[in-house]
Amino acid sequence: MAFVYLITSSAHADETAALRGKALLIGQSSYERIDPLVNPEHDARKLEALLDQLGFETDVRSDRNVKRLKRDLDEFAEDAEEYDVALLYYSGHGIEAGGENYLVPVDGDLSALKNAQEGLVPLSGVVRKLSANARIVIVLIDACRSNPFPEGTLVKTTANPKGLPVAKQGLGIPKGMFPAPAQSSTDAGSLGLVIGYAAEPGSVALDGMPGTSSPYAAALLKHLATQGVTFADVMTMVTEEVYLKTRAQQRPWTNASLRRHLFFGTAPENTTGDEADLRSARRSLLLTISATPRLTRSFVETLASNDDLPLDLLYGILKELPVDPTADPVKIEQQLRDRARKLKAFMAQRSVQPKTDPELIELAGLAERAQAEGAIGLALKYWKRATERADELGTINKSARENLKSSDLERATVYASHAAAAILAFDHSTAAQMYESAFEQVKPWNDDLAFRYKLEQAGALSDHGFYDGDNSALAQAIDAYHTALERAPRRTRPDDWAQAQNNLGNALQRLGERRAGIKILSQAAVAYRSALEIRTREHAPERWAATQNNLGNTLQILGLREPGTTSLSNAVEAYEAALSVSTQERSPLDWAQTQSNLGGALTALGQRLRDAATVNRAVTVFEQALEERSRASVPLEWALTQLNLGNALQALGVLKGDRALLERAVIAYGNALEVLSIGDAPFHWATAQDNLGLLFTTLGDDGGDVTKLRHAADAHTAALQVIKRETLPIEWARVYHNLGVALSKIGQRGNRSVELREATAVFEAVLQVWTRELAPKDWADTQHNLGTALYFLGRSELSSETLMRAATAFGLALQGLNREHDPLGWAQTQTSLGDTLLHAGKMDHSVSLLEKSRSAYRAASAAYAAPRLQHFRDYLNRQIEKIDAAITELE
Repeated sequence: MAFVYLITSSAHADETAALRGKALLIGQSSYERIDPLVNPEHDARKLEALLDQLGFETDVRSDRNVKRLKRDLDEFAEDAEEYDVALLYYSGHGIEAGGENYLVPVDGDLSALKNAQEGLVPLSGVVRKLSANARIVIVLIDACRSNPFPEGTLVKTTANPKGLPVAKQGLGIPKGMFPAPAQSSTDAGSLGLVIGYAAEPGSVALDGMPGTSSPYAAALLKHLATQGVTFADVMTMVTEEVYLKTRAQQRPWTNASLRRHLFFGTAPENTTGDEADLRSARRSLLLTISATPRLTRSFVETLASNDDLPLDLLYGILKELPVDPTADPVKIEQQLRDRARKLKAFMAQRSVQPKTDPELIELAGLAERAQAEGAIGLALKYWKRATERADELGTINKSARENLKSSDLERATVYASHAAAAILAFDHSTAAQMYESAFEQVKPWNDDLAFRYKLEQAGALSDHGFYDGDNSALAQAIDAYHTALERAPRRTRPDDWAQAQNNLGNALQRLGERRAGIKILSQAAVAYRSALEIRTREHAPERWAATQNNLGNTLQILGLREPGTTSLSNAVEAYEAALSVSTQERSPLDWAQTQSNLGGALTALGQRLRDAATVNRAVTVFEQALEERSRASVPLEWALTQLNLGNALQALGVLKGDRALLERAVIAYGNALEVLSIGDAPFHWATAQDNLGLLFTTLGDDGGDVTKLRHAADAHTAALQVIKRETLPIEWARVYHNLGVALSKIGQRGNRSVELREATAVFEAVLQVWTRELAPKDWADTQHNLGTALYFLGRSELSSETLMRAATAFGLALQGLNREHDPLGWAQTQTSLGDTLLHAGKMDHSVSLLEKSRSAYRAASAAYAAPRLQHFRDYLNRQIEKIDAAITELE
C-alpha cells in the first residue's frame, strides 16, 4: 500500500510529493536474565496496526535476541532503500554509556556488556545505516527506563576496553547522528532525521500498567493520525500528552532536522462530530502548553501537586486566561491560584447531573468529558447548549405544571454547572447570570441551594469586577452578598452567615483598594471581624485562620494609607493569629504566603516607627519563608520573597546605618533578578529595578558618591520602561517619585541646577497623580521632596522666589503630616521649612521671614523631645541664635 505524505518547503508551500513509507516495530518484553517489561510487545502491535492504516508497509517483531535483533535492523535498513520514509519504533530496555545509546536484546546480560559491539546494538549505527538509504528517517525509542544492570556496571568496547559506566537511568543525547545541512532547498538527497525518546535524556520513562500501553505509546496512538498539522506539531502533542498523563513525571524529547514540512496524508479518524471536536480541543491545548513560559509551567506543576488537581484542567484554565500567557506571571499565578481553589471546591461538591431528559444527559456528559480533557472552552459550549435546552424544558414544564419542583431543581443544576465552567473559562459575567438563573429556580423550593447560588453569584460578580476592572460589578457583588446574608440569618444559620461576611469583606477590600480614602476598606475590616465572631479558632480553625489573613491584608492597606501605626500593628497581630493555625507542617505554601504578608507589614511598621528591631523581625520572617519557597519548586515566589527580603534589609540598613546590611540587600535583589526578567515578569522586574535604585540612592547619599546616585537614576528609568503612567498611574507615581529623589540628590552634590530642575519637574508631575485625597502620606512626602529640590535650586541660583516656592511646598507637606503619629517626620519638615525661610530672609533682608524661620525651628525643637535627639535640638538652638543676631542687625 502506498504511504502518502505531503511535503512542502517554506519557500514553495504549494509543492507536494507522495512518499512511500516502511515501518519496523520492535517490542522487547520477555527478557531472560534482566527484569522483564509488561507492555513493549503489546505497544508494538498496536502501533503497527495504526501505521498500517496510515499507509505504511509494516513489520512487527517481538522478543528478539541479539542475533535476530541485528538481522532485523540490517534487513530493515536494506529495505529502506526502496522507500522514501523509514520509521523505526523500539520498545524495550536501553542503556547509555560514554555518550552511546544501546538497545538491549532479550538475551542481554552482564556478559553482553563486556563486548558491547557484539552483545548489544549501538543506536548510532542503526541510525547511520537508515539515513544512508532513506530520504526521511524517523526513530522513536521507548527505552528510557532505569538501568536494568547492577550499579557500577561497565560497558566495554574496542575503543574503551577498560569500560565506561552505565548511566543510572534513561538514554543520552545522540551524538554525531544528524546529517549536514542541505546545500539548497532542491537537494534531492536526505530530507532529514527525527529522533524521539519517550523521556528527556537522563530521565526515566514509565512502562504503564499490564494490558495498557506505556504513556509514550498511548500518546503516539492518540495523535499520530492527526490531520492538518506538521509531523513536528504531532510530536509536540505527543510530548505534552505524556507530560500531562504522567503528572509531569515524564516528558518526551524529540530532535528533528527535517528540511521540509512533513504531513501525514491519510487519516483513519473522523474529522467531524463531537468526538472530533473533543480530539481537536485536546490537541489545541497540547500545542498551547508547549509555548507556556518556564516560570508559569513550574507554578502549574507545583499547584497541581500541592492541591492534588489534574494538570490537564489547570492548563485548560490557563489557556482560557483573558491575557497574553507571556504577560506578568504574577498576575497569571494569582488568577490560576484563585481558579484552583474554585476547581477544588467544584470537584468536592459535584452538582447532581440531569437524569430525565436524554438531550440534557448527553450534553452534560460531553461537557464533563471536555472538561476532563482540559477543553474548558468546549465544555462551556456544551453547557450553553444544555442551558438552552433547560430553558426550553422550563417553558414546557411551566405550562404542564407537572413535577414542577423536580424540573426546576434539575434545571438549576444545569445552570450551576454552566456557571462553574464559565468561571474556569474566566467568563465571570456569564457565571453570574447562570447562578442568578439557578437561584431563581430553587428559591421557592430549597433555602440551602438558594443561599449557595446567591453566594456563588456574588463571588462571580466580585471576580468580574476584580479581574476585568469593573467597579460597578464589585458594587453589585456587595449588594448580592447582602441578599445572601438576608437568606442566612446569624441566629439560625451562623456558619453560612460568617461565610457571607468573609466573602463580603473580600469584595469590599477589592473595591476599597481602587477607591480613595479608607471608608470602604474600613467596612471590609468590619465584615471580617463580624465573620470572626462566628468563625472562632475553636469552632472552625482553618476558616478562622483564612479570615485572619484576609483581615491582615485589609489592615495593611489601611495602615499604608493612614497616619500612625494602629492598623499596621493590628495587621501584624492578624497575620500572627493566622500563622498559629496555618503552620509550616500543616499547609506549607499557605504558611509561606502568610509569612510573606507578615514580613511586609513588619517592614512598613518598622519604618513608620523607625524601629530597627521590628524591621529585623521582618528580615527573619522573609528568611523563614524562603525555607519553603525554594527556587527549584516555586521560582517566581522565591524571587518575590528575595525582593521583599531586599526591601527589609535596605530599610534595616538605613535605620541602623549599617552598610553591611545594605550590601546584603544588593545580594537579595540580585537573586531576585536572576529569575525576574523584563520578558518573563516585566512588572516585578521593574519593581526590583526600582528597589535597586532606592538602594543605590542610599549608598550614594551616605558616601557622597555621585556615580552610585546616577546608577540609581538609571535603575528607576529602566523600571519606567514597564511601569507607565497610562496603564499603572499609582505605581508610575511611586517609581517616578524615586527617580526625582535620585536626581535631587545628584543636584545637591555640587549645586547642579540641571538635575535639580529635572527633579522639580518630576515631583510636580507626581503630585498630579498622588493627590492629597488619594494618597495623603505619599502626597505629603512628595511635597517635602519638592521643597528640598527647590531649596537647593534656590540657593544655587540665589533666587528668593524659588526659595519661597520651596517654603510653600514644605508648608503643604506639614498639612499632610501628623505630629502625633509621625513626630520625627513632622519635625524634619519644620526644620527644612526653617532652613528655607532663613536663607530667603537673609537674601531679601526680611525680618518677617526670619521670624517665621525661628518659629519653625522652635516647633521642630519641641518635637525632638527624646534624649537621643539632643544633637538635633543643639543644631536648632544654634540656628535660632543666628536668626536672633540677623534680626538685631537688620533692625
